[in-house]
Parts: sequence; structure tokens; C-alpha cells
Amino acid sequence: MKNYLIIVFVLSLSQLYSQGAKIVFTDALQLTVTGRAFSHVPGYQRVDTGKYNSMPTPVKQLLTNPAGMAITFTTNSNVIAAKWTMGASAKGHPNMTAITDSGLDLYIKLNGKWVFAGTGVPRGITTEATLVTGMVDGEKECLLYLPLYNPLDRLEIGVAAGSNI
Repeated sequence: MKNYLIIVFVLSLSQLYSQGAKIVFTDALQLTVTGRAFSHVPGYQRVDTGKYNSMPTPVKQLLTNPAGMAITFTTNSNVIAAKWTMGASAKGHPNMTAITDSGLDLYIKLNGKWVFAGTGVPRGITTEATLVTGMVDGEKECLLYLPLYNPLDRLEIGVAAGSNI
């Protein structure tokens, strides 16, 4: 319970610490990408749809979405940000939030369990957002879930200058 209270406190102060931190971005494809059906798939697609010419177009389109995919990394940064660009065919769905369609969800491992740390709320085709700030010092294991229902063209993960990722 104590650890959860610490996380709530840190998250509530996050807006205070987000001002003025110099952020250095890393291409997420240089980190560990999980959730692909095959290891040699371009970008953030689950399946290389170019190999399957007879596949129906609606199925191909769904397989270019990164649903179920995540980026895993460790960092000692007190702040984590992201810059991402959605594909040209990205659109909103009437039965889902923009976060579900095109957003990001960040989790930090705490005492062996994944704990929600922040959300990247999309603001158009290209978005830059701080996901979490004011975290405690030390190495953190991170899991960043990708959008569910729109293709993702580019993703960069940002940490405080001088921190590792």
C-alpha cells in the first residue's frame, strides 16, 4: 500500500516537475519491440502484409495496426516523454476514445508488478507529450503499449538529458 501511495503522490506532482526539463529522444525501434507475430516485420506492424497479396484489404489494414505491441526499456530518468506520428490512414472510431485509437500507455515495474504510470494523449497526426515526471531516482523497467486501432509511422521515447535508456 505504501508503494501505491508513493506512486499517487509522484504522479500528482508530475505537472510541477515537467517544466523546463531537457528531453533527449531515442527512436523506439532501437529498443525492444514485443508483440509482433514474426521477428522480421517492418516498423510497428504485427505482420508484413506485403508478403500476402491475396489477403483481403480490411484484414491487411488491421494487421498494420500495432495492437498488442509494446516497447520495453529501462531508464534512470525521472521523466519519460514520447513523440509519435500516426499513419496517413489514422482515423477516430465512434465507439472508442482517441487514446485507444492513437494513444500510448506507460507502465513501470514496481515490486515485480506492472503499475500504470502515464498516458500519451494524441493531439493530431503528430504528438509530443510528457507521459510521467517526478519519478524517484534509480533504474526503472518500463513497458509502453502502442495504439490499438491506427497505424503508427514513428515513435521516439524521451528521457531527461544525462539519463540512460
